Amino acid sequence: MADIPSENNTLRGIGGWLLIPAFISVTAPIFHALAGFEVFNLGSRIPSKVRSAFYLDAMISFVLVGVFVYALYLLWQHKREYPAWFIAGLAVGVAKVLLLTFLMASNGISIGEAGRDFVNAAIPAAIWIPYMLKSKRVKATFVN
Repeated sequence: MADIPSENNTLRGIGGWLLIPAFISVTAPIFHALAGFEVFNLGSRIPSKVRSAFYLDAMISFVLVGVFVYALYLLWQHKREYPAWFIAGLAVGVAKVLLLTFLMASNGISIGEAGRDFVNAAIPAAIWIPYMLKSKRVKATFVN
């Protein structure tokens, strides 16, 4: 008798919609590193009352580099901790935008790009956090 592939076997592995979080895990460290260096370099050219907010932004960006590099390692090892680290990276990205917008606004600095930054962080989080929590493919892939 030929073995009939079970649903878990067909859903196992990096494929389908899981390719997009995998792509995010590969590119996020690069983008967060570039953003961190850019913000860090701008820190010396901005008013001193908000300079600490810029340095905080850079530090959080570098922390996110570490989070996503570790998530990438977990992804390739199919470790069950990957979804949690990926979710943490997305959630910290949203929290970073909210925190920095609040810090800038409380110092009287208008940020014209704050809404765009929030949408750029919140939409992927709104899509991929529920996917990581509910997907059968994620449950079948990250088993180690």
